[in-house]
Order: sequence, then structure tokens, then C-alpha cells
Amino acid sequence: MRTLALLSSLLLLALHAQAQPLGER
Repeated sequence: MRTLALLSSLLLLALHAQAQPLGER
């Protein structure tokens, strides 16, 4: 069940990375 945690963390990171540039612009 470690894969789930990794996937969730990756998803959160991707969301943050996409929200950062979008919010800045």
C-alpha cells in the first residue's frame, strides 16, 4: 500500500506545481 501514498504525494506535487505558475501569471 506504499504505492498509494507515493501516487497521492505525486498528484499533490503536480497540482501544486501547476497551481503555482497559474497563480503567478
